[in-house]
Amino acid sequence: MLIGMNLLTMNRRKFFLIGLIFVVVFTGVFALFFKRDQILWTVIEKKIEKFERNTAAKVSVRSFAMEGLGKMNVSDVVVLTPEKDTFVVVHNASVKFSISQLLRFSTHIDELELSGVRLYPNDQYGRKKYEFLRSNHAEVKDTTDLPANKFSSFLHNYKKVLELLPNSLSFSDVLVVGYKDGNLIRASFPETFLRDGRLESQVMYRLTEQNKSVLEKCFILSGNINDLTEATSSFKIYPGNVNSMPITLKKGDESLSFSFDTLFFSCKTDEEYEHWSGDLSVSSLGIDYARLASLPIQIDTCSLRYNLSFSLEPYDRVELDSNSVISFNGFELNPYFLYEKSDSLPRIYFQAKKDDFEAQRLFDALPINVFPHVEGIKTKGNLAYACTFDLDFHKTDSVRFSSSMTKKDFAIDSYGKIDFRSVGQPFTYHVFENGVEETSFVVGPENPDFTPIQEISPYLRHAVLYSEDGLFYSHKGFLETAMNAAIAKDIQEKRFARGGSTISMQLVKNLWLSREKTLSRKVEEAIIVWMVENNRLLSKDRMYEIYLNIIEWGPHIYGVRQASHFYFAKEPSELTPEEAIFMASVIPRPKKFMWFFDENHDLKPFLTAYFDVLGDKLLRHNIITQQQRDELTHNVVISGAAKAYLRHSVKELDDEGEDDDESALINVLDKAMRNEDIPNRTNKTN
Repeated sequence: MLIGMNLLTMNRRKFFLIGLIFVVVFTGVFALFFKRDQILWTVIEKKIEKFERNTAAKVSVRSFAMEGLGKMNVSDVVVLTPEKDTFVVVHNASVKFSISQLLRFSTHIDELELSGVRLYPNDQYGRKKYEFLRSNHAEVKDTTDLPANKFSSFLHNYKKVLELLPNSLSFSDVLVVGYKDGNLIRASFPETFLRDGRLESQVMYRLTEQNKSVLEKCFILSGNINDLTEATSSFKIYPGNVNSMPITLKKGDESLSFSFDTLFFSCKTDEEYEHWSGDLSVSSLGIDYARLASLPIQIDTCSLRYNLSFSLEPYDRVELDSNSVISFNGFELNPYFLYEKSDSLPRIYFQAKKDDFEAQRLFDALPINVFPHVEGIKTKGNLAYACTFDLDFHKTDSVRFSSSMTKKDFAIDSYGKIDFRSVGQPFTYHVFENGVEETSFVVGPENPDFTPIQEISPYLRHAVLYSEDGLFYSHKGFLETAMNAAIAKDIQEKRFARGGSTISMQLVKNLWLSREKTLSRKVEEAIIVWMVENNRLLSKDRMYEIYLNIIEWGPHIYGVRQASHFYFAKEPSELTPEEAIFMASVIPRPKKFMWFFDENHDLKPFLTAYFDVLGDKLLRHNIITQQQRDELTHNVVISGAAKAYLRHSVKELDDEGEDDDESALINVLDKAMRNEDIPNRTNKTN
């Protein structure tokens, strides 16, 4: 009985103690509840004072109040820069905390609602207002654990942002106002929601230019924001109205415009951020860029399934492995890309290949509006394609580019818009100057100026051949060494300094294409050259015959007979070795032949090397004798109508606005020295 009494007494004491503790806690919580605004304001004041002390900025808050224990409402928060310019205004903010998080002293936010937000990142003079956030007033932090490069820094910050993001986030009436190139930019976000990683947002973009013209765009953004090491993040963007496209980017005198229906992007990475994978796809892609094509390029579907590797320490290597797949209009390729950077100079390596594919799929995938000359082509059989580009900026002369397409039971069933075999018979050639037809003439016997290849002096045939394309009778339309030399020159001079075109490429361009220097024109040219050469649509002799009878040899002088009369008042069969070499030198710049002569009508000395190079080639291939080579002079006498042009001054004739100094001419003419020697393949027409 006594033991039972003692146990009862102990239990009563325990219950009393628990009750007392409960009363004390309840009283404390009750007191905190009624004093919560004052306590919170004290904490906020200290945070504001610290921020102002570190940045020299000014922060004001009109009012705040707690709603229950887990929600805080704030109104009219204003942040001024040290120069007293308005940086951020938040009219209303609502922050909701989890009680359990508060008890664990966690700062994680469950819900955040913002409305009436105004952000002013810069002023009309381009000064960045946010610079004060990293000013010298800020506390010096330990940077030993910070990422070593911009990319890894982005990943580091992305992860930090994910950790801070609330479970539910909503913005309304958010406006960002800034300036670019003196133009006013307003980006507004009427409604933005983020719940459990799911993002939905609307973006309104308004540009007011200095001339008061207004440009407005609207876009819808949706997707999932996740930890990239644990799950895939994805985003989808599409225009909110018909006026949102195209998007135009400008730099100097150049502009790039593009449009799309939907853009989708997804990505995932490993814990070391070294291996990335995902998808990038665009539907109804339109690109308008003068360097790509003279007309906008339209691609119905375009996608990239990528597998990327990064070397982050240091950040000097990016690799896209060959398991990646790029697709446009249903045609797929396996690309490989490598970017390496050392000593501030990069190396770029690219490879693309496709083994054994149905040929028609390639032609069906080509955007017809920029490749009109292959429209309607029908083929059968298979092809295989391989392309390699290797450029090391430490040694640009060693640039390597190769592109090859291999036939596998390939045949052309029909030619569609243009039958490239038609020039095998007499045809009418149209000459265009700046997009306007200048003249036209028949390439065939009915034209008295037409000269069959057998009636052209062998000196001229071979001088032009060795000057323009020494391997014409051996290659199948392309000469990699010439293209690589041209690419190296273009890269070094950052312009189209040299063409690197074979006679086949020049002929295709002259017969069917424009002279625009765009990537699409070069691609279409390559396709047509490949078809003509690899399918033997024209013989080499016929191609060369057409070439010599249509190219421009002087101001409005077309074809070899007009040229031989214009310069020397004689027939093409009567030309001497010196005259042939001179006429070959004119081809790269036919309207500027008068630049080759001095005030005494003698050829300038810089052409001496050109005459010697071609003279040696003609001798080596038995086109001239040793005696003729020994007697070869470095001058010619202009006796035809061209003589009248030599009386004019240079400025009167410089109508193309080109750089015409002697060094520029040497750069054009020195390709004669670079062509490989080959056995004579045109003896049958000597």
